[in-house]
Amino acid sequence: MQNEFVTRYETTIDTPIEKVWDALINPTALKQYLFGTELLTDWQVGKPIVFRGSWENTPYEDKGIVLSFAPFA
Repeated sequence: MQNEFVTRYETTIDTPIEKVWDALINPTALKQYLFGTELLTDWQVGKPIVFRGSWENTPYEDKGIVLSFAPFA
């Protein structure tokens, strides 16, 4: 039997949307606030996206596929 887990969190960030977008897609920025997580992707639809790092001395690697991507203009 498969259980479906859904979580949701919402917050307001008082900064220009361009800076928020950069923080979400820029591997260097993401590493600063996501506990040193390494982001690996080329943001091409259908290509892999990988979040890799270590939490409490336990390595992890979360993988997925880019379903859509539209650079902020």
